[in-house]
Amino acid sequence: MKKNMLLSFQILTKIIIILLAISTFFIQHENPENYSNNLLVKLFSLDHYYNSPLNIALFSLMVILMIVAIFVRRLKAKDQIILHIIIALSFLVIIFDKSLNTHLMMPIFEGETINFGKIIGDDNYTQKIVLEKFDIEYHEDSNMPSAYTSTLKIDDNNPIQLNVNKPVKIGKYRLYQNAFDRIPVYNLNFEGSDFEIAIGDTLLVKNHTIFIDMKENRRSINFCFNEQQKTLSPMGGKFHINKFEFDLKMDNVAYVSIIEVASVKGMRMLLFLGLAFLAALGFAFWGKRS
Repeated sequence: MKKNMLLSFQILTKIIIILLAISTFFIQHENPENYSNNLLVKLFSLDHYYNSPLNIALFSLMVILMIVAIFVRRLKAKDQIILHIIIALSFLVIIFDKSLNTHLMMPIFEGETINFGKIIGDDNYTQKIVLEKFDIEYHEDSNMPSAYTSTLKIDDNNPIQLNVNKPVKIGKYRLYQNAFDRIPVYNLNFEGSDFEIAIGDTLLVKNHTIFIDMKENRRSINFCFNEQQKTLSPMGGKFHINKFEFDLKMDNVAYVSIIEVASVKGMRMLLFLGLAFLAALGFAFWGKRS
């Protein structure tokens, strides 16, 4: 029984670590409309793993194993019982963090201003956040990014830099640099006038609604004029819809910083439990030596 429980614990730990590691290669989405249709990604919730039912279930099973081990193995040593209880409590805090705390993605364009309170759905937060600049560093002789930084201005305070390993604090929330994207920006000539429009933008011109969206395969775009659609190359081109003539040309590329917003209610408790675990481990070690 003891060996079976230890083996189960080891297997479960490896599964959690592997899924956590793989999910770091996927942009984590909050809205189910953005979830991937890929069978494996969908099966293991890899693009929304951190707050997925699968992640919560695995950590809950870990807690159950830790609690059962205390009784089934009939631990007599107090230090072992204390260590098991601390680990079980730590997993409970992690479950609380993943299931109840806020975790969402906040994409923001260079030069864009967003209302932080509206993003998180909390009117107590009135901060205005501006992405003043987005910088990318690449590995030498490679197109692979080595680092990327968002320069943010919050209200009228001095600009601050948001790096992958350097979060920014706003009240009980933390902003984490998660990823970035490149969005094509087009010049549209319509009825003798030029307009700038990016993917995802809506343009209102003389009672007409114009919207451009990127197809999922990124090999074409949808140009929507009122209720009619036209599929085009990502480079655009000249075309007609009814009696109207359009000339759409890719002008440049805008960077979008994808920032993760997370509340951290249980992190102080997790830090306390971590210190308690180290203290109990040290007590158990020195107790055996004496």
